[in-house]
Amino acid sequence: MHSYGTDTASAITIAFTWDSVVYLPFVGLGMTARTIVGQNLGARDSENAQRMTYMIMGISIAYGLVMIFVFNLLTGFLSAIFAPEFQGPNSNSQSISNIMIRLISLYTIANSCKMILGNSLQAAGDTL
Repeated sequence: MHSYGTDTASAITIAFTWDSVVYLPFVGLGMTARTIVGQNLGARDSENAQRMTYMIMGISIAYGLVMIFVFNLLTGFLSAIFAPEFQGPNSNSQSISNIMIRLISLYTIANSCKMILGNSLQAAGDTL
């Protein structure tokens, strides 16, 4: 097994922490979409189920866009929050985590759409 060292390990920890900040609200919005779609399809109102899915997806995309801007504009600040814990005098974990945080922002919108549409379709399949 290959060891990457403490700089890489700390950078991964920093990046995955911020990834969780983005991902967990998408999980909640996905559960919301699942519940609302299931209720509307159970009430035989497929038009409202579709409208609510698009509305929830719009909310999740808006949140994703905000996080993309935060991740790309405040990258140094976001990784520096963890600097006292993880960084030594010759450490480059902050520069590695800056790259990783920017990479996380690349799939944020796709992740939000996947969560909302996946949960909506699952609710539709379970209901009908």
